[in-house]
Amino acid sequence: MGGDIQVVMVSALSKTGLDNFEETLLLQDEMMELKARINGPAHGYVVEARLDRGRGPSATTIVKAGTLVCWQHIVVGAEWGRVQASRDITGKFIEQASPAMPVEIEGLKGLPNGR
Repeated sequence: MGGDIQVVMVSALSKTGLDNFEETLLLQDEMMELKARINGPAHGYVVEARLDRGRGPSATTIVKAGTLVCWQHIVVGAEWGRVQASRDITGKFIEQASPAMPVEIEGLKGLPNGR
């Protein structure tokens, strides 16, 4: 038996096992040698898209490679636009987003379709 899937007992209610969980994540990262390109245009995945009355179309995106910068032009499926605003997961405005970072972007001309 063996494999590369680790099991860690964690409880958010009693706040136990969090140190072991963090240590396991860091070890897994080291073993996998994860790397991402940070220079150049951003590529990412849209997790959710919605239409907000005050803000217009927006998309929650996870950056896969490159850096997403405010005011640069973007293409999401058949839709396009210019990043007018980007927010991190706490809702704070940010100027740029790097790989593995979830970000909500505004400025698309229309709502992206899922396939």
